[in-house]
Amino acid sequence: MSWQDIVIAVCCFVFGFGLFPAVRSATQKPPRSTALITAIAQTVLAITLATLSLWLGTAGNGLCALLWWILVFQKRQESVEEMLERAAASPPIDFKDPKQMKRWKEDAANFIMGGDDVPDCFLDAQELEARRKKQAGKQ
Repeated sequence: MSWQDIVIAVCCFVFGFGLFPAVRSATQKPPRSTALITAIAQTVLAITLATLSLWLGTAGNGLCALLWWILVFQKRQESVEEMLERAAASPPIDFKDPKQMKRWKEDAANFIMGGDDVPDCFLDAQELEARRKKQAGKQ
């Protein structure tokens, strides 16, 4: 074990520790392209360090590479600021248009519930009846 191996390992473990907040956060993520390029580079560095028998550096770089690969494939959740910017840029909703009203209900339900299923309170009588018939047919 050389001093270079120890220095590389310490630096990589510090960088890995710095990545944990991004991995844990639902909204604060680097762009996918940045994560992909960095993950590939870290993987190449880990393999290179392994060929030099710098095992601590390999472990540290492997940890960083793993965290960057996690960031590449993690689902990104839109922040409130991004949602408000998108809403401000979209045209106003015509509440008399049934298609736009249905879309608004689905978007509101997804935002509130954090999922794809629209709760019954957002459905009108026809939609609610159709849902109940569909559910009764599945049983």
